Amino acid sequence: MKRFLADGRGRWLTLALAALTCLLVFGGTAVALTGDDTPTLRAGAAPKEGDEQAEDRLRQLDIATTSSRLAGDNPLDISQAGALRAAAANAARKLGKNAPGTDPPTFDGNWASVGPNPVVTAARSDSAFYALSGRIGALAIEPNGRFILGAAQGGIWTMDPPAAPGTPADGTWVYRTSPQDTQTVGAITIAPSNANIVYAGTGEGALSGDSMYGDGILKSTDGGNTWNHVSGDYFVGVSITRVVVDPHNASHLYVAVDRGRGGERRVTPAVHSRYGIWESTDGGISWTLLREVTEANGATDLEMDPQNSSILYASFWGDAIYKSTDAGHTWTKIMNGMPAGANFAGAQTRFSIAISHPSPTTPAVLYAGFDWNNADGSHHIAEVFKSTDAGASWAQLPGHGATDEDSVEDYCGTQCFYDNVIEVDPNNPNVVYAAGSFGYDLSPQSGGIFRSTDGGQTWLNLGWDLHPDFHALAMDPTNPDHILIGNDGGVWYSPDRGGRPSASDALNTVDWQDLNGTVDPGTAVVTHRTGLDIAQDTSIGTNPTLQARLWAGTQDNGTQRKSATSNTWFDVAGGDGGQVLVDPTDFHFVYGTYFGLSASLYRFTDGGASFFSNQFIQNGLTLSDRSEFYVPWVLNPNNQSQLFVGSYRLYRTDDAKGSAKWSLISPDLTTGCTGTAPNGARTCAISAIGVGGGTAAYVGTLDGNVWISPDA
Repeated sequence: MKRFLADGRGRWLTLALAALTCLLVFGGTAVALTGDDTPTLRAGAAPKEGDEQAEDRLRQLDIATTSSRLAGDNPLDISQAGALRAAAANAARKLGKNAPGTDPPTFDGNWASVGPNPVVTAARSDSAFYALSGRIGALAIEPNGRFILGAAQGGIWTMDPPAAPGTPADGTWVYRTSPQDTQTVGAITIAPSNANIVYAGTGEGALSGDSMYGDGILKSTDGGNTWNHVSGDYFVGVSITRVVVDPHNASHLYVAVDRGRGGERRVTPAVHSRYGIWESTDGGISWTLLREVTEANGATDLEMDPQNSSILYASFWGDAIYKSTDAGHTWTKIMNGMPAGANFAGAQTRFSIAISHPSPTTPAVLYAGFDWNNADGSHHIAEVFKSTDAGASWAQLPGHGATDEDSVEDYCGTQCFYDNVIEVDPNNPNVVYAAGSFGYDLSPQSGGIFRSTDGGQTWLNLGWDLHPDFHALAMDPTNPDHILIGNDGGVWYSPDRGGRPSASDALNTVDWQDLNGTVDPGTAVVTHRTGLDIAQDTSIGTNPTLQARLWAGTQDNGTQRKSATSNTWFDVAGGDGGQVLVDPTDFHFVYGTYFGLSASLYRFTDGGASFFSNQFIQNGLTLSDRSEFYVPWVLNPNNQSQLFVGSYRLYRTDDAKGSAKWSLISPDLTTGCTGTAPNGARTCAISAIGVGGGTAAYVGTLDGNVWISPDA
């Protein structure tokens, strides 16, 4: 035990503790709700503007950690670390399985879904209310028109298409995978020769801090209604970014594998989950590694030439694009015409590629989209490149449309490793889509998805009233004009390539149909529920004084509160939602965060009665402090005016309901690193805070320190 005095700010003691558990019982008088529980939108209210550069810095720290070897006094290689983690995970499972039950009988009840079905918020383009769900990992459309959806963390779903192309989508989503299966999906592909056979690659390949690992390949032989795990112990703990199936043989397929995130990442056999390109000739049961890559260069995309199944194209993170003409046994780098002197490793470039080859008498046309670092280390915004000679050479496309909002340049912003989609009509190489982040700096805000019908010479913005951060786009194989798109907020359908036929048409002439639900755009009242409850909650908040009004922080769908009368949830803050705190004695006071310290810490004083009424409470903080992506903070259960928040130091306010001015009450409680921590963590920052209701405070850090202050 170590003890020191921190400049009069309190005594801090390091403790060798693994965990701290505190059971809190709250009092308070319950409040009953009457009338409508839908929030209002005040004139001029809008989501708070985030700091994209700060968010990118935090994401890059995360990537740097997972892309490097393990650190420490005695570094382990990946195989050794995987073996140790696997042993620990197995021991934990056995302990949990064999431990005697000690929970009270009240914990024996069944779980019931409380949504969100759907999430409702105001769109960024025109403030109209619309429905959201959660992040999409993969999409596909069957030849009969039925939709298949793989959620980033929500399993596999299907929906029947609209009755006719011009009619509104009014169906419901049906959950198709078992709760015992992995819920994270990175790729879905329908076998071209047999539409009843569908493969799903588990583990989301978006390369973010919460792109969770999977457990291999799921297969359906009845068009997506039922699924079976077929890959044994292959690909456990990693992510499948793409599945391609031989058009002549539904049992012959290839997958691209990159890293997976989560508690047991890399806990896999050394051979069966290597990053790279793999092949199966028996319907996904057994696999052969064709091209192995290092941990820092996972396979991020994979395409097969529809005219010749022996020709494959693959891209690798921070490396290059490659081609194989012998079914993946040998590979050649194809980068002729790409930016000279580009440092793809330095930018951790993720290449998104697509192929169209409708006729055997003409060469295959390929597109690639990515950002990169120049030779001097400066960042170059994302561009789209095109090859008309099957990858032998590339040329950068003009990128601009008739107006600035139609420019495809920089389509994925500073996070092309996360949201980067290039897809092309398989029957018409002139029709190509690029999707990425969002045009936050446009007025009105729009973008994130673009379409070209002239081979990439000009582009059209299709992002009106859509949610940011795109991850998937699928075309109907019988009519490629029918498309599905998926982003951090859910899924949309268009019967006509997204609408907006020409640059002379207004931005709002898109024809997207919201498959997350239907909402009255003026009142926020839900008029149709599709059942797609897949939001990624990062925290939950409850309040004894208003028990029906639950709260949650969610990934990129804000701090939400539940309707007291239905399974509708309302995103009342926008952006990312981290740890939500609810005053246990007064439901009007709710506290939430976005990401990092510089763009976080806000307060509601109306209990979520209106959208975007939250106000920042940052006075006294050093906003440049290094911190977690979702900063930890707690409310003192015995003093609702006292909040604690951690960067690499601990702050406290004693006037949470008033001025909310913060005071620094500790020194640096970490080992002091500004980059990757000595133990391999992403940085040196506080990751957990505990306050038991008295005067003591507990702090845990990413780099392994645990502290106590008896009188914080």
